[in-house]
Order: sequence, then C-alpha cells, then structure tokens
Amino acid sequence: MKRRDFLTGLATLSLTGLIKMSLPTKAQAQTNGKIFKGTLEGKIFESLDNGQTWQQTANFGPDYPVLELSEEEEGLFAHLGFQSYNFWLTSPDGRIWRTTNRQGSTVLYLPFLHKIIFSEHFLSRFPNSCSL
Repeated sequence: MKRRDFLTGLATLSLTGLIKMSLPTKAQAQTNGKIFKGTLEGKIFESLDNGQTWQQTANFGPDYPVLELSEEEEGLFAHLGFQSYNFWLTSPDGRIWRTTNRQGSTVLYLPFLHKIIFSEHFLSRFPNSCSL
C-alpha cells in the first residue's frame, strides 16, 4: 500500500465519522396511528405497528434529504433540502406529495460537505431535531 493511498483512506474514514456526527439522525411524525420517518437519503417510511416494521412510502432521491416531518391539521408536511435551498411538501397520507407555499425555516444543505446547517429560528422551534 502506498503512503498516499493510506492517507487518503485515513482522511476518508475520519471525514465519515465527522459526517455522521454532524447530520440530524431522524425526522419523525405521528398521525392516525401511523409513524412516519424521513431519512437523509430522501426517503420516507411508514409504520403501522408502532415501529415494529417499516414500509417505504416515498423516495425523493438522495439529493433531497428529509430534514423534518410534522403533522398538522392540513396533513403531513415534509421539509426537504436541495443544495442551498429548502422547501416543503404536503401529503394527506404519506404516499402522494404536493408542493406547498409554506415558508421554511432557514436550513442550508451543503452536499459537497455532507453537512446541514440550521438557523437559530429552526433550532428554537425544534431543539431536539438534530444531534451535533
């Protein structure tokens, strides 16, 4: 093994550890006896049995991490990121999603660094939403 290969692998391993520590671990909402969870890979899963089993209900793609899920009277809301932008989608059931004009909290997603930066407003609304 060449020194350069070793150092590259070591840097990648260190960076991977930092990435896991700096990203939020989950986005979750509960409604009508269902639990919904979002992932940083842009997927939403649903559980009908209190988290024993999970079924994927949406896949927005790896470029659209699910930053937040919330249940409100109007339905389920998903806050997604895309590069330096973020937006909201809404769904009555977690399967069919539509855009909404809901204003998002400032969240900056930096895909090249695999990092999400939250505004003070976001952190005050959702203090337990991420583990830094």
